[in-house]
Amino acid sequence: MKVEYLFSVDAGGSKTLALLTTFDLELISVSKAGPMNVLENGEKVVRKNLKRLTKMFERVPKGSVVRSCFGMPALGEFQDSESYLKKIIVEEIGLEPELVVNDVVMGWAAGTVGKDGVHVVAGTGTMAYGRRGSQECRSGGWGSLIGDEGSAYDIGRETLRRVCRQIDGREPETLLKDFVMGKLRFQNWWELSNWVYSKPFSKRRPIIAAVARLTNEAAQLGDEVALEILSNAGREIALCVLAVARRLNLEAPLVSYSGGVLLENRFVRNEFERFIVETVPNAQIQQAVFHPVVGGLVLLLKRLKVDIDEFVMKKLKSISDHCQKVEKGAVLSGEA
Repeated sequence: MKVEYLFSVDAGGSKTLALLTTFDLELISVSKAGPMNVLENGEKVVRKNLKRLTKMFERVPKGSVVRSCFGMPALGEFQDSESYLKKIIVEEIGLEPELVVNDVVMGWAAGTVGKDGVHVVAGTGTMAYGRRGSQECRSGGWGSLIGDEGSAYDIGRETLRRVCRQIDGREPETLLKDFVMGKLRFQNWWELSNWVYSKPFSKRRPIIAAVARLTNEAAQLGDEVALEILSNAGREIALCVLAVARRLNLEAPLVSYSGGVLLENRFVRNEFERFIVETVPNAQIQQAVFHPVVGGLVLLLKRLKVDIDEFVMKKLKSISDHCQKVEKGAVLSGEA
């Protein structure tokens, strides 16, 4: 009798987390890798980071069945994206995936445990996705050049833009200018410009997204421009959610969220929640039930018609807690 395993990959614009379990949800390993957005990072980077995940199968006996779910950014955002990404996965990992979905779908499964509702991912990029029965739709996710409003990248870009305006004298100086310049150790404007434009496009997005942490720190110190930027971000993310809820006719939507912007930034989160409740008072807003990578397990279990009862929920919660620790560096990635 062949042994079955479940493999889930939550790929993103800045980082990737993958987990491997037995069919009975005994955790075998969790591993981290780099970004896998083929439109933003390029195919070469995606292939390199997929290849790194093959080490996770060293303890899997030959001939075993591995059922897998890959949450990939950019899926559905260009022609034949699913077949294109499947081909890369097969070539680099040697595994025919059971499911390949956009990473926001994996987030929805982790956020609502597969219930009707809307999930929004607000990390390096931003996208909302919802389901009501067999209906589904999404909003946002247009990428760093023409979209991703409310994302870490968008916050970082807007922060740098406002710092440049203050340097030029196009708007009054606030704490933000000296704070950001000091934290990034820039002596003058051309060092800032060189830092942004000397990087290749594939690396520019994550470094600008990282500036969002400085915006949050400046807001905590009371900087009015930083507070304005973060409030705007919260409203933009809420607009994505409300658009999906409206199109699905969800009158009292279950709204879940994940991603560093909403999880770690109270200014963005408070405005996000306030704006939604002001518009749809019956909305139920919650942090995602599980880490996004566990959403892949939820999708696989539902596909295999496994009942997600209280016992399974406890196992998924334990796996999710371990993944959170790995992501935060509290425990090393590798064997569980």
